[in-house]
Amino acid sequence: MSLDERRKALEDEFFRTKDNENIEKLRAEASAREKLGSLRKVSGISDEKLLGKMIDLGISEETLCAIRLVPMVAVAWADDELHAKEREAILKGAKAYGVEEDSVAYELLNGWLDFKPPASLLDAWSEYIATLKEHLSDEQNEVIKTQIVGRARDIAQSAGGFLGLATISEPEKKIIEQLESVLYTPDNLSPL
Repeated sequence: MSLDERRKALEDEFFRTKDNENIEKLRAEASAREKLGSLRKVSGISDEKLLGKMIDLGISEETLCAIRLVPMVAVAWADDELHAKEREAILKGAKAYGVEEDSVAYELLNGWLDFKPPASLLDAWSEYIATLKEHLSDEQNEVIKTQIVGRARDIAQSAGGFLGLATISEPEKKIIEQLESVLYTPDNLSPL
């Protein structure tokens, strides 16, 4: 092989390697945009920084679903009975979060609505959230707190209480307080 042919082979290899690197970079960027779009759709969160941080922390659509659905289910089962209105409110909330009826998350949720999940599920959720909080800004934590506690209260109030009074039962209040103790710092606990 002549010097000119070797130079050409070297250049071809260099540019092929560079092209492969660029293709991989484009694929990674497309994947990141896809993940960002999926999380935006499922979460309803539009803050690009928060969504990017969630992706960096390995939070997937499935993780986000669990973060949002576990508190609703825990509140609904607080009194060891799931009322039809609570089921309806949870399914409506799940749909608002982007959980599709043909998804694994929906199937899992239906299982939780048919049979009370073990307390260890809420414990695992609490431990995960406590750790996650350390990696988010105060503003980012506030977005998560507002959504989770707000939806949990909606579920608690959906059963209606006795004659429209005491719409949040004592067991439900205890679960909401447990959620708040994980989500809020002592100086910003919200009153029930």
